[in-house]
Amino acid sequence: MSKYSPLTTFLRRQPGTSFPMTFAEIEKVVGTPLPPSAYKHRPWWSNNTGNSVLTQAWREAGWITSNVDMVGRKLVFRRTAEGSAAQATPKRSSGQSLIVQGLSPETMQALQVKAEAAGRSVAEIAAELLTVHAKPSMAERLSFADRIRAAGRAIRGIDVPGMIRNDRDAR
Repeated sequence: MSKYSPLTTFLRRQPGTSFPMTFAEIEKVVGTPLPPSAYKHRPWWSNNTGNSVLTQAWREAGWITSNVDMVGRKLVFRRTAEGSAAQATPKRSSGQSLIVQGLSPETMQALQVKAEAAGRSVAEIAAELLTVHAKPSMAERLSFADRIRAAGRAIRGIDVPGMIRNDRDAR
């Protein structure tokens, strides 16, 4: 467990798509001062996970930094597409993303409650639900096969097996 994991937990619990914070607020959440380089070098706040353990903490929570104000010592965390609909196991993400719009506030609240209860992000819960429910049922697959067969009957007079044989024999 990283000393910055409290930031991961904290950000996972934040609603919405953006969350402004000061450097001092981040220090309060993690319970330790930021390194001096965080106050001196803008690249320290890049979203490259190889940059620092703290970067890994906010990325793991499904957020990136933006609007970093070194003078004002503040920034805005923005929820990523992965944070909104990530793979069920973010460390094994395929790099695919999905933005879901039009969810009712009740649905978002239900996802947030489910995520908090599981100690996971809303994105992880949403991805898990989509993964389970996106697979076509047996009835859906059979219906699709029936539509393909019906379309094939409409092409009368074409010897499909013969075409396949001719293609095979030509090789």
